[in-house]
Amino acid sequence: MDRLVAGRGEINTIHQAWDFRPGNNFVLRMDGAYKEAERTIAVLSPDFLSSSFAPSEWAIALKKDPTSEKGLIVPVRVRKCELDGLL
Repeated sequence: MDRLVAGRGEINTIHQAWDFRPGNNFVLRMDGAYKEAERTIAVLSPDFLSSSFAPSEWAIALKKDPTSEKGLIVPVRVRKCELDGLL
């Protein structure tokens, strides 16, 4: 599933496990994904929060909308986890 169906249409997604391929430059692929993204869904779980890349991922999205007025970061908790700091 690389798209989510939303009330009025489709939402295209970029998902690391599905869209990043072996041999891709991970950092450049992430940079391209963030430049293309209208919103960032932070899938909150212990795995995400312990990832070494997670702080960079949500910090880039936060830079686009530091007051969260535009709703560009959409946090979705998928497993119980302890949030600390800005998240």
